[in-house]
Amino acid sequence: MIVLFTGGCSAQGGAAHNRNPKSSPSGANGKARYDAGVRRNQATVDATHAAAVGTTNHMADVNDYRDPNTGQTYKVSNQYTHTYLDSTGRTILQTNSAYAPGPDTIWRELQPR
Repeated sequence: MIVLFTGGCSAQGGAAHNRNPKSSPSGANGKARYDAGVRRNQATVDATHAAAVGTTNHMADVNDYRDPNTGQTYKVSNQYTHTYLDSTGRTILQTNSAYAPGPDTIWRELQPR
């Protein structure tokens, strides 16, 4: 005979270990603890993802820029101090100059994310 134990031992014979926290006898308190755990886990996942994206961007010498008017994001070189998008949304211009691009086209500056 083979006996396999999964989970920890408890005074209730392990049954309490497998209970859904949302339906536990502690009611709202159990659900609140469960929800708090879910939020902590999501925060950890989000932080890990942000760190991975930051490392990848750094290695590729790029940064994410956001158009403040539309919220659209663009991944472009991080080697320049100013990044502009033309009015058609098809051309990105980057420069280290403090002056905006010429008056022939309407340009808006993108914001680093």
